[in-house]
Amino acid sequence: MKFLLFLSFLFFLFFNLEAQSDEELKNIERKIRQDYYDGDLYGVITELNRLNSFGIDNSVISFEKALCYLQLGEERRAIDEFKKSRLQGDTTLFARFYSDIEFKSKTLAEGYVDDTLSLTAEYNYLPTPTHADTLMGMLRPERVCYDVYYYDLSVKIVPEKKWIIGSNYVYFKCLYETNKIQIDLASQFEITKLALDDNSLTYSRDGNAIFISFNKTLYKDSLYCLYIEYNGNPIIAKSPPWNGGFTWSYNKKLKFPHWVGVSCEHLGASSWWPLKDHLSDKPDSMTINLQVPNGYQGISNGTMISTSNAGSGYTNFKWHVSYPINSYNVTAYMGDFVQFSDTMKTETYTYPVDYYVMPHNKKKAIKYYAYTLDMLRIYEELFGPYPYIKDGAGFVEAPFAGMEHQGAIAIGNSYDEFRDYESHSDSFPHLLIHETAHEWWGNTVAFGDMSDAWISETFATYSEALLFEKIFGYSEYIKEISIFGTEIMNIRPLQGHREINECSFISGDIYFKGALMVHNFRCLLDNDSLFFEIIKGFYNTFKYKVIYTEDFYNYIEQTTGKSYKIFFDEYMMDVDPPELSYSFINVDNEFYFTYQWTGVKAGFEMPFCIYLNGKPKRLMGTTNSQTFHLAGKSVFNIPTCYNVNEKSILKNSFTYFWTSRIQPTDYYSTNINNLNSEIGKCLLGKKQGLFIVRNRSGKIIKKLHYLNGLLNGVVITYDSLDRVAEQVEYLNDTLNGATVSYQNDFPKVKGYYKNGNRNGTWEYFNDNGISVVKEIYNDSENHTTSGIIFNNEGKIIGKGRYVNQFQVNETWTYFDSKGNVLESLETLSVCDNPAQFPGGDVEMYKVIKKNMPSINLSESDSVGKNWISIIINPNGTIGEVKPIKYTSLNYAKLLVSQIEKMPRWIPAQHQGNPVNYKVVLMFKLTK
Repeated sequence: MKFLLFLSFLFFLFFNLEAQSDEELKNIERKIRQDYYDGDLYGVITELNRLNSFGIDNSVISFEKALCYLQLGEERRAIDEFKKSRLQGDTTLFARFYSDIEFKSKTLAEGYVDDTLSLTAEYNYLPTPTHADTLMGMLRPERVCYDVYYYDLSVKIVPEKKWIIGSNYVYFKCLYETNKIQIDLASQFEITKLALDDNSLTYSRDGNAIFISFNKTLYKDSLYCLYIEYNGNPIIAKSPPWNGGFTWSYNKKLKFPHWVGVSCEHLGASSWWPLKDHLSDKPDSMTINLQVPNGYQGISNGTMISTSNAGSGYTNFKWHVSYPINSYNVTAYMGDFVQFSDTMKTETYTYPVDYYVMPHNKKKAIKYYAYTLDMLRIYEELFGPYPYIKDGAGFVEAPFAGMEHQGAIAIGNSYDEFRDYESHSDSFPHLLIHETAHEWWGNTVAFGDMSDAWISETFATYSEALLFEKIFGYSEYIKEISIFGTEIMNIRPLQGHREINECSFISGDIYFKGALMVHNFRCLLDNDSLFFEIIKGFYNTFKYKVIYTEDFYNYIEQTTGKSYKIFFDEYMMDVDPPELSYSFINVDNEFYFTYQWTGVKAGFEMPFCIYLNGKPKRLMGTTNSQTFHLAGKSVFNIPTCYNVNEKSILKNSFTYFWTSRIQPTDYYSTNINNLNSEIGKCLLGKKQGLFIVRNRSGKIIKKLHYLNGLLNGVVITYDSLDRVAEQVEYLNDTLNGATVSYQNDFPKVKGYYKNGNRNGTWEYFNDNGISVVKEIYNDSENHTTSGIIFNNEGKIIGKGRYVNQFQVNETWTYFDSKGNVLESLETLSVCDNPAQFPGGDVEMYKVIKKNMPSINLSESDSVGKNWISIIINPNGTIGEVKPIKYTSLNYAKLLVSQIEKMPRWIPAQHQGNPVNYKVVLMFKLTK
């Protein structure tokens, strides 16, 4: 489709707009045209909404909006708009198909079932299971008790009567003791003989099921041979191969006018020959005898062993299959075929590749099959050697579309008619590469129940994309993947119901959605060498075996060491694909894009691609919301299967999903206590981008930045004069980065945080902006810190270390203004605002000397400088006072006694809290 339909409706809309004389309408038309070619589909939708008031046909507007939403991946909104379009008068089948699940389901079921009117939502618009379906699909005890290892089938085709006559030797091993087994043959056939070891048997019929009772016990591990003769008119295919049976074609213009084929994948092989018709049991080998009128050829599976005269104007063609084979793959073709052949040669083996075509189509067929050996080589490289080397590969022109009959693949006769989603029909036509891929997937790795048919069709379909990647490159692979995505219907889960022979092919999702599931898994792994190792290993582990969905799950887990059940279940068990819910804003010259997977189980994760300002980026989504942040205003788009640029997409980033754009919501919160209000935007319920806090009078007091609901970036606090009071940096709600606080435009504190802890150098300043304390944090836990104290002139007056933020560690060294060491002793605290005597240092010295008595000097006393250490308590009172260096002990003692009587000081503060503070004062004794 690729939106030729969209363009046709868009130009129809333009025609109507250009016919209007209103200049505003013409402006809208120009804007729609420009937005569409710029890829801005939301812009198109916005302009389409403006047209509602101009009398334009609303059904056309809604239809166009629906197509826009489809391209954007917003399937739910597309469906809503299609419904609206129909209510407004739209009668197109396209709108009805997309918006009416019942109509869609029944339309897709046509060709698969006889009566689509009986399909209901109760059973996902599939035929309601019948007793016959259960008999066909269930592993009853009468089936489990034995294993078939060889069939010897003979079938005589009587085209004039559309009649067949046949017999079959069923060789089986008894797995459990029993005296009753079930075989299957369509009820319209007459059984003329039924015997075990030449002894006739009695049986009862329940529709197509035949229950054989033995007059003796069949013992475990014993081998037996059951013989059956039958005849009748097989079911005539109504829509082969999907609603299968025999196809009897007749062209009276031809010398040999009859052309016969059979297809029976869902119908069952018992529609034309007797067998244990359950997918779980494949014979190890088989012989097929086809008896056809003289002049015709009888083509079947395997290698033709001989031809012989069968009498009565018939020729017998004997074929032998050397490998296990699905019952539905056993086939019969009758026609006037011509044959041409190729030979596939490798270093270690050789096998024939035979083509059987109608004479008048030989020239077309030779061109059609020109690249078959190339195709086989690529599949062998991807998965392993061709699995049926002894039998060879074969392709037979069939009177129906096609079918993966093992070693005798049916190819319809429309060699020059191709499907609308084919990419390289001239060299690698879809039908040929798909059916051939089944030789590896479906025929060799086989499914054991119709509910697991996805194994066959998913990997065969995905193989088509891998083949294109090998030949044409990754961009062609993505192109094919995107085409597959447009064919997905999302009507029912990939895995069906067990043991009821359910027709899980209806809707095609086990083909295309399954292929996209495997592609998405490749993107999730993001390791191509591992991915291709898994695919190849999966095939080689289970080749010639019958498997189930659980085997696939288990193999993935064993190979990767991780369970991917949650991922695969979203496609296997759910109808709708994962949905990417997202929201975005451009604010304060910043771009925020918030996203998460919804409609999935917790733990689901998958990448997706987003184009930001024209450049692709791979993001990993989870069920928890995440936010991608980019500086500067940005434009973006999310590629979907309808609008991907396969040439620029990043590898393993383009996945299949639905989208849901959620509009940003306004956030407004008021603090009841102080009446401050916080205002900003939320994306998917979480704060994003710039938030502003205002006080009750409306003034901005704080600016914050959030990322995914957590503080990130700079938080700025303002004082009452609109000046910056504090500026700090956060990372995920944790202090991280530079921090500065101010007072009257002067810095008070500067420092850095790392993971919430102080880091590096911190500085404290006095009221004049002069550094008075410097701290150097030596480890991330703030356990050990170096400290430096400065006086008001910026000179160092103390050095030391402390632990756990301001507790003393080791000793501190103090210096006078000339840098001379005064004393080394334990220090009680450092601070950013030192203790001060009311009135300052000059007043302090006056108070001390005012009451100073006279002193009588002794011989030991001498003039000079004396230093007194004073502890100022957190309440401003005088603590311990002692002389630390002196020239006169008596003078020093006198000073101590006077200082102890001093009035309170203004206490020191650190980070706003009063602390102990030590000061050393100098007094000079003169004569």
